[in-house]
Amino acid sequence: MKGQKFRLSQSTYGLDSGKQPIQVPIDSVVEVLTGEVDDQRMVEVDWQGTRVMLFAVDVQDRGIPVASCQRARKKGTNFGAIGGHQGAMASDRR
Repeated sequence: MKGQKFRLSQSTYGLDSGKQPIQVPIDSVVEVLTGEVDDQRMVEVDWQGTRVMLFAVDVQDRGIPVASCQRARKKGTNFGAIGGHQGAMASDRR
């Protein structure tokens, strides 16, 4: 799975390089650097230039492969609606 990118449909928590908890927000794109997503352990990902350790199960359950996201957008589906996130700000709904 090294090099595979996922867009998170829900926020999740991980550990930064200093082993401090960090929240990776909804709609973030992460790229797997080490580990296997189908493993029972943690995987190292790149998130906005920061190395973060995430539970593999969180990436598997909450991550949508970026290629799948791009295909969904081409078909006209609203990716933002996944997980209850509407994808629009309150000011955009006027």
